[in-house]
Amino acid sequence: MNCDDSKKLTRAEKAKEKRVAIIQAAKNEFISKGFEAARIDEIAKKANVAKGTVYLYFPNKETLFDEMIKTVMMPLINNIRQGLDGQTQATKEVYEPVFSSLLKNMLSPEVGPVMRLMISEAIRFPKLGDFFRREMVAPMIEKQKGLLKCAAQAGKLQNPAIAEYPQLLLAPILLTVVWQGLFKQFVPDDVSEMMKLHFELMFKN
Repeated sequence: MNCDDSKKLTRAEKAKEKRVAIIQAAKNEFISKGFEAARIDEIAKKANVAKGTVYLYFPNKETLFDEMIKTVMMPLINNIRQGLDGQTQATKEVYEPVFSSLLKNMLSPEVGPVMRLMISEAIRFPKLGDFFRREMVAPMIEKQKGLLKCAAQAGKLQNPAIAEYPQLLLAPILLTVVWQGLFKQFVPDDVSEMMKLHFELMFKN
């Protein structure tokens, strides 16, 4: 008889462990086969759970895909929010370190393939991309638009019209993620320098 119960997981811990395993298995399956060809039974097998268990946590493949994207991308979105928390105006000094860090994360083997998967699948299945836009991108873009407008009023932007297009902040990141998938050997060695140049083109000293 084993009297040491210290290593036994609670029901909640077991449930969390299964959920994490399912999402990780789904990530591998979606990246390997794409959304349409991915199969729930294969995801269950990779997660070492029954197929019904997957449906217990996620009612359909779309929900599982959305949650996988959220699990990978939300920490990066939160890092941006924390890095810009309390800022009342967009400046090169504020944005450069935050977005340089984001760009490096986007190029990592954990995030880059997921980002490229989301881009490609959103073209074929707009609802998948809509979740990412609605839940993660849109709130961040709206916040940056306000900061950029304050910067424009203070004369800090190279062109005041930049404030109307906060998507430009992400342009080097999206370009590099796609570029890495197409021409990996031509990705700049120092992406931080590229991001620094990008913000020099956007902001005045």
